Amino acid sequence: MIVDIEPNCVCKNVQCPRHGNCYECVKHHRDDVGNLPACLREMLERQAAEQK
Repeated sequence: MIVDIEPNCVCKNVQCPRHGNCYECVKHHRDDVGNLPACLREMLERQAAEQK
């Protein structure tokens, strides 16, 4: 499987083995952590603020 690394990953945890690998990051957060990664939380917060 070819993995594209996102060079502009905004996650502050640069030591994470999934840093820049969006697919693995989201999968890990959904399956193992039970929340959204920081980048998606920020996106949802921006959208919510724009709707107010």
